[in-house]
Amino acid sequence: MTVLAIVSGADLGFVITHHLTRFVLVIIGAPIAANLILNWSKPWG
Repeated sequence: MTVLAIVSGADLGFVITHHLTRFVLVIIGAPIAANLILNWSKPWG
């Protein structure tokens, strides 16, 4: 992705920051979302 940003002339700092933020959010958000989905799908009983 960084190479594509360099080739296309995009702002390199923005691309790197965006991808690092996205990566961190996925690593943190995926387990939270999985817990919510599993708890929501359990039967009431």
